[in-house]
Amino acid sequence: MYKRSGKTHPIVKILPDDASTIIINGLDDAIMGVADVNGELHTVYSVEWLIKALMKNNRWNREDAIDFAYYNIIQSNCAGQMPIFVDMMPNIRRNK
Repeated sequence: MYKRSGKTHPIVKILPDDASTIIINGLDDAIMGVADVNGELHTVYSVEWLIKALMKNNRWNREDAIDFAYYNIIQSNCAGQMPIFVDMMPNIRRNK
């Protein structure tokens, strides 16, 4: 079970006991939710929130946080249900 500051992260409450999804330590603020992909649960992270959390937690500038995020987290190949990283694009408008 994942813990932060002595409290169980709220995402854990909705996961079944046997879930093997990956929750990245120290980056709670970047979690958007959980996605079911073909019966397997995946933690969903916002790339922008991930970068902001790395900047805050490590006192890094934006460029260092982006480099670290992409090289060490987003492009990593770890076992288990890999998290899903969503890059939100605020400037896109829907055609009606």
